[in-house]
Amino acid sequence: SLPLTAQAHGATYAHAAPRDPERWPRLESFNDVRAQFSAFDTPICFVGHSHKPAVVSETLGMFRVRPGHRFVVDAGSVGQPRDHDPRLCFALYDTEAGTVDHVREHYDYAKTAGRIKKAGLPTSLGTRLRHGR
Repeated sequence: SLPLTAQAHGATYAHAAPRDPERWPRLESFNDVRAQFSAFDTPICFVGHSHKPAVVSETLGMFRVRPGHRFVVDAGSVGQPRDHDPRLCFALYDTEAGTVDHVREHYDYAKTAGRIKKAGLPTSLGTRLRHGR
């Protein structure tokens, strides 16, 4: 029952993507991300769904979020990373400075995999945690 996109604190938020959010697209390439900029008006749009932390700017050569530019930021994944790094990842958004930092931390993925199996979920969801893919 939640909306597919939302706006707050000067940013747009979409689980998958702001453009055609009901289709749940995975933003896997630069062209996929570039097409999203026309679908939001805020300086930053946070997305997830691909589970791959990333910062993509509308301006060539911008690799860190800073005021005066527009960005799509994939926050990463706390529980199912897909970027070959098993550590959890999330994004911290400083609304006053207009900056974003990705944070990586180790966690007990073996324990998590055991809980996934105990819950009756597909074993592959737990197995993949060791390799972050």
